[in-house]
Amino acid sequence: MKKLLVAILVLMFILTFPVCGFTEEPATTWYELNEQQMVLTLTLPANPSTGYAWEYTISDEESLVLVKEEYIPDENSGDLIGSGGTWAASFIGKKPGDVEITLRYKRGWEDVIADTRWAAVHISEDKRLTVEFSSVISEVQSPWYELSEAQEVLTIRLPSNPTTGYVWEYSISNEGAFELLTQEYVPDENTEGLVGAGGTWVASFIGTTKTSDTVELTLNYKRNWEAEAIEARQIELLVLEDNHLEIVSAGIIVPAQ
Repeated sequence: MKKLLVAILVLMFILTFPVCGFTEEPATTWYELNEQQMVLTLTLPANPSTGYAWEYTISDEESLVLVKEEYIPDENSGDLIGSGGTWAASFIGKKPGDVEITLRYKRGWEDVIADTRWAAVHISEDKRLTVEFSSVISEVQSPWYELSEAQEVLTIRLPSNPTTGYVWEYSISNEGAFELLTQEYVPDENTEGLVGAGGTWVASFIGTTKTSDTVELTLNYKRNWEAEAIEARQIELLVLEDNHLEIVSAGIIVPAQ
């Protein structure tokens, strides 16, 4: 019966977010239960200097209650402007039942959501917690890519903040068929002089082949001195003989932290 209820909750959540990437969590995840299963702790990457913050909603606020919330700067970041860290929040059960917790990473003045996490939690009679299901929801409320009207130019627009050390890097699977045309960083409006303010990385690409080819464009948001990207996006497209472009698929990857 419990599994059926969880399945129904998952289905309802998918229908609530019709335009998104939905993936079940891998082994390394963003939540942890203490040994007694009495405390659920969430740890997620965050960077307040960008204006983004984690917001959460709980389906039954009387059943699952926040007991601690803090921001932990990255080690060795010192006074580095724009450096990031980890948002950590701990919850306990107050009454038995099934609860959904949804977390969104966004700016308070924007509707665009950069990252969403969701978990279904069961609280037993003795207030022990069990995470029945968890997922990363990559929402695409604001399209991050578009083709020109003539379908000859692909333009990418992604949030960026060079003050954090993170930049967008790209790789092309078939460089003989597809190449970068232009790229620029556009600061957000009304942020002049604001330390740590972000903006948008804008890049345009064109086809350069005489035969039809399939191309994968991969974008990684990372620091040059770090091996892992904190976010990756990928587009698979078809470059036709006349260099017209067709999008085959596009996806957002949010690695588990």
